[in-house]
Amino acid sequence: MADRIAIIGGGNLGTAIARGLAASGKISADKIAITRRSIHLLHGLKQEGFCVDSDNLAAVCSARVVLITVRPNQLDAVLREIAPALVEGEHLIISTVSNASIAEIKH
Repeated sequence: MADRIAIIGGGNLGTAIARGLAASGKISADKIAITRRSIHLLHGLKQEGFCVDSDNLAAVCSARVVLITVRPNQLDAVLREIAPALVEGEHLIISTVSNASIAEIKH
């Protein structure tokens, strides 16, 4: 778990971040899980060695760093879904969601 990253939201931004992290050489693609409801759209990333899934909770359970790259209108539902797996002091949450405050995410 210590060296894995979960990217919740495999749209343009999430996939760009995943590819950038892998290209940096600091973490390999197989240590990055990317989720998306329409998983068939992540086929190319799977071929590149990334872990792809539609199960946000499973991705969070296997990662220490969680990047949330969903649309603002999806944030509340995603946070409710992954909340049971988040452990304070164990997970680092990073959000790229516009207009979402730290207080909203913590709540």
